Amino acid sequence: MINTEIINADNYYIEGFVVSTPQPLTIEVSLGKFFTIHNVEKQETTIKELEDGTTKEVEQLIQVEEMETDEYSAFTFDIESDNLVNVIYDVYLLDLPSTSGYEVHIDRTEMDGNNVPFYEGEDTIKFLLMSFMVPPNTNTLDDVQINIKEVVRNNDSDSAE
Repeated sequence: MINTEIINADNYYIEGFVVSTPQPLTIEVSLGKFFTIHNVEKQETTIKELEDGTTKEVEQLIQVEEMETDEYSAFTFDIESDNLVNVIYDVYLLDLPSTSGYEVHIDRTEMDGNNVPFYEGEDTIKFLLMSFMVPPNTNTLDDVQINIKEVVRNNDSDSAE
């Protein structure tokens, strides 16, 4: 079962994120776009009319929104259950400053009492796309609750442009 949780955000959101289960233990995620909105100060020059009828150029700082758009590729991954313990899957979108892009990272944690699911990598997590638990001896994803995070802006999944 795929559950979608709507997450409201003012500075980023995702479009085109679709998850399906085409085979019993396979998850497929479509190509998606990731938008990041930055508030920046820009200098604006305006012409102001003076009392004597002359004009003067006036420079002022204004706040504007700039939007960056990035894509992440479609991806597919297979699910493996364990014979004895639950397995947690966390799927992250990582920020890669060296390439100015994003990468999908999948963590698989066997919940044997000695492990706690957490990201150990060096790259920055931009967003947790999905998280779910696979019970022992799972042969199909029909009974697995896959929690999807759909990020929208201002309660609306339309583009900010």
